[in-house]
Amino acid sequence: MKKILSLFVAIFATTALWAFDFVGDNYLCYNITSSSEPYTVEVTCQVSFSSDNYYGISSFTIPTTVEHNGITYAVTGIDDRAFLNCFALKSITIPEGITNIGTIAFENCKALTSITIPNSVTNIGQSAFGNDSSLTSITIGKGVINIGSRAFSRIENLTKFICLSPHLTSIPEFSLSDQAHLDTVIAYASFLNISEESLTNASKQLQYVSVLGGELKDNAFGFFRRSNKTLKVLDLTNSTNTTLSDEMLRNCHTIEELYLPSNLTHIPYMGVAECVKLPSITIPASVVEIEGRAFENCRMLSSVNFAEDGAVTTIGDWAFYNCHELTNITIPEGVTEIGHAAFYGCTYLTEITLPSTIQEVADNGFALCGKLQKMHVKAMVPPAIHAKTFYEVNRKIPVYVPDEVVEDYKNDPYWKEFFIQEESKAPTSVDNIQSPNANGEKIFRDGQLLIIRDGRTYNVMGVELGK
Repeated sequence: MKKILSLFVAIFATTALWAFDFVGDNYLCYNITSSSEPYTVEVTCQVSFSSDNYYGISSFTIPTTVEHNGITYAVTGIDDRAFLNCFALKSITIPEGITNIGTIAFENCKALTSITIPNSVTNIGQSAFGNDSSLTSITIGKGVINIGSRAFSRIENLTKFICLSPHLTSIPEFSLSDQAHLDTVIAYASFLNISEESLTNASKQLQYVSVLGGELKDNAFGFFRRSNKTLKVLDLTNSTNTTLSDEMLRNCHTIEELYLPSNLTHIPYMGVAECVKLPSITIPASVVEIEGRAFENCRMLSSVNFAEDGAVTTIGDWAFYNCHELTNITIPEGVTEIGHAAFYGCTYLTEITLPSTIQEVADNGFALCGKLQKMHVKAMVPPAIHAKTFYEVNRKIPVYVPDEVVEDYKNDPYWKEFFIQEESKAPTSVDNIQSPNANGEKIFRDGQLLIIRDGRTYNVMGVELGK
């Protein structure tokens, strides 16, 4: 009897703040929003929390339907103030079917650690989750069209923000500016395009960004660049961009994984320049041109992967300048031109393959590639090279060319300086060594097979290394 009486006292005490039509399971209170088919209600408060007892219930699952007086109602909304000041609430499950979350509906729920907004929700009201200081993860569903001002303000411990909605093009006064611990953002381009407003200072710890779709604008890249001391993974695969702005990611010093848009046609001027920790890059099949200085000073770049069916025709001036860690590069079929100093200073480059389509390698194209050991050139017509195309490259290295045109290369004023060989004679294993100094003593030194002949040391390609 006392329990029932206290319940009615609690209900009575809260009617000044909350008006409701009936109480369901778990003391959740409902307002009837449609008394005819389809029958609908919204959650308006929780009786236990509406009294002074904020510490009794820590977890709730909002039902999809509720029965009252023999009628089954669909639960379609969470009313204004419904869970306001529910200090004990640690977890809340919001089901599909909910379309609206009202103003300050969950404000000051200081124990709430994560929230997932279902795909059916279209509106999140003003300050709906304001001051929920323990929130670390927020996921916004696909259907959200409107987010009220300060809906997620004053959330100081947020680490993950996922926005699955492609509809958000403006968010008035929506701010995650206090998110000093935010490290993961997964969202559509439409949200990231307003990031300078919505995520103004949220770049202090940002490490992972993934774009779910849509076209990125310049201000989105401004947000990425502000995270240049923390950002490690940037996945742009699903963005619809065909072009990107010059210097889009220049000086993003901490990026370790970068996935370019799958429909990209040009890698822009200095687009990825000075990303000094980037170890590898895959060039999308749609890319036609790698513009000048695109990967300049990417000093840890050791692998460049071109799609087999790629469209690249031009590699611009200084495109891979100072990419020290590149050890081999295979230029794909279709490329006709390699620009001035494109691979200048790639000091650890040991092997180059040029395609059958190559027509010219500009001056200083492979200058200062002092460790180069061999080249494969598939062009039937010797591509144009210049006096300094291979500046400071050992001219004794073998250059393997199509068997039918060996003499053409040997008669070329610049190619003839190299040790021109038929491609059919190119070594494929230790047992097939083609060297100007054969039959020497084979030894291993520092993990490398070497040949000693007449007191001189050669690698398996026949390049003299000294004693």
